[in-house]
Amino acid sequence: MEVNEIRANLKDRILDYYVMNKIKWKFSDTIDFHLLMVDYFEVLRKHIIPGKRRVSIAPELLRKMNTAEYAGWKTRLYEIKGKFESGEDMNGFLSKKADENGFKDRLLTCWKIHHIHFYPEKKKGDMLLFAVVTEDHVYMVDVLPHNKKHVFSTFQLLHIIHNNWKEIFEPYRMRGITGVEEVISKDEDVEKFRKSGISTVVQLGKDVYALDMMASDGHNAMDVMYANQICNSLALNEMKGIFKPYQLKDLSLTYKVRPSFVMTYYDAEGELSVWGI
Repeated sequence: MEVNEIRANLKDRILDYYVMNKIKWKFSDTIDFHLLMVDYFEVLRKHIIPGKRRVSIAPELLRKMNTAEYAGWKTRLYEIKGKFESGEDMNGFLSKKADENGFKDRLLTCWKIHHIHFYPEKKKGDMLLFAVVTEDHVYMVDVLPHNKKHVFSTFQLLHIIHNNWKEIFEPYRMRGITGVEEVISKDEDVEKFRKSGISTVVQLGKDVYALDMMASDGHNAMDVMYANQICNSLALNEMKGIFKPYQLKDLSLTYKVRPSFVMTYYDAEGELSVWGI
């Protein structure tokens, strides 16, 4: 088994997934194997795996939906809530660009927040629901008009999450740090830094968080590091000739909580073995 065979199989699996799920891609996207994996992880992260989830609504959002300006959208919000609770496929409510290889969702990368259209037709004047979606829970944070200025860098979203579900950001809290000199909180500043590929820390109350997991090119830094790990491990094993006597059986490249690469193969004695990263 040659490493090129493994790379070719991984590439075929990715492109098969794209065809099956109608993901838009170009031939030029497939030339760089490392970049293809990073973009694939991004596609998987952008999509929501169907399944029943508990739904929590921020008190701030509940109050907003009772105002005259937003009351007309309240019924639809609860319909969306019901769809999540019953396990419906919600990917049709995502941005059209969620189905584009190479599109970088910086809101999701930096703040772990999905934006969900109220209607899959994504008509002009549509509202956007901003929510944190985990494997078994949806935290509905806020509803904002699609045409709001700097809508995808609305800093108030972070305050709402921090006020109600502080545990979501706990893995990113910088322990021992109680303040930063330059506090970034303006929506336009957040957008400017993101477009420039600059990661920042944020201060929410007395807590400081390193939420931005963004590489300088806008990709998710963890995806880049994981792709690096796969490529480096394959290259090292190729150099050592470890895979040569083996026969490839199957492999998978998935993303649930984080990227996962697993390969099954027959060793020199014909025994089935597993190798993963």
